[in-house]
Amino acid sequence: MPSGGLNEDAEFSINAGEVTFDDISKNESLRSKLSHNIEYLSNWLEKKVDESLKDNRIFLLFDKLDEAWDTNSIEVCKNINTGLIIASDYITQKYKGQLRPILFLREDIFETLSLNDKTKLREDCGALLKWDKDLLHKMILSRINHHASTHGIQTIHDLNEIFDRKELRSRATPLNYIIRSSFMRPRDIICFMKNIIDLMKEEKNNLESEDTESENFEYISTSSQLIADMIYNAEPAYSEWLKNELKDEWQTQKPELLNFLNIITNLGKTVISMDEFRLKYSETLGEIDQAALLSIMNFLFDNSIIGFKIGESTIWRFKCTYPAQGFTVTQSYRVHFGLTKSLNLTETYLQD
Repeated sequence: MPSGGLNEDAEFSINAGEVTFDDISKNESLRSKLSHNIEYLSNWLEKKVDESLKDNRIFLLFDKLDEAWDTNSIEVCKNINTGLIIASDYITQKYKGQLRPILFLREDIFETLSLNDKTKLREDCGALLKWDKDLLHKMILSRINHHASTHGIQTIHDLNEIFDRKELRSRATPLNYIIRSSFMRPRDIICFMKNIIDLMKEEKNNLESEDTESENFEYISTSSQLIADMIYNAEPAYSEWLKNELKDEWQTQKPELLNFLNIITNLGKTVISMDEFRLKYSETLGEIDQAALLSIMNFLFDNSIIGFKIGESTIWRFKCTYPAQGFTVTQSYRVHFGLTKSLNLTETYLQD
């Protein structure tokens, strides 16, 4: 525990030792000392902040607020996050934005918090952090060109230049195909690209030990570009990774997600209807009413697991690509392109 003292260099001094919660609850003197220490440290911090604000603007960043979001501590986390948001709003107004707390919080968690004027807070003080195709392209391009410059390699202007072909069999460019399979997050693109590179290395090593005379070996070993067809080979592993990302994110908060994914797998196709989902759900998990069904479909859409078309449009809308889009009841829903392989789905070409 810190002693609460400050030395001449304005650094915290630390007194090694442990205090159990049981000790605190039984020792009124200890509770008083800890409370006074916290008050003293808070006052000292506020004084230093006031002095610094004369010439600076200070941002306080709070991240990983969902780290302990599990069944054992979810109610405590709600109270802590709610208090932090209220305190941040108060501090922002008190210091007129010169001292600005910034909280990074998942949108679904924000929705569960009991806050007055939640909508006003979201509109006035909130911003949804999101990526689009252009930003993802610029980010990956910047990383590649940084390392190219570091190693004396010519930089590029378009990510498609790193592939040996500018179009795949589907007529999509390599970059468009990869981005379409992502949830529009940098880590998705990086994972897919890494899988492609790893597969090329494995292919080269295997051919090297088996048949160094083959045309494939010569092409792979001498190519200075990524082979576009390797995108298809890398897709299953990437798709499995994407599914596991969803499971890791929701296994505590919504473990029934696995049941929903299993239902989609049992339907076996990329385009499904709400009635088909309801029927398969009833066969495996029991009857479900309309309100519960709509809640599940809404959840699947909010997490970009399914998307839909609007009117006569041919474009499938997923939450990750259309963040402002709300859920709509429609005839057909398309399972996300990046999950097709891991859920073992057959492409529904007539409807797709």
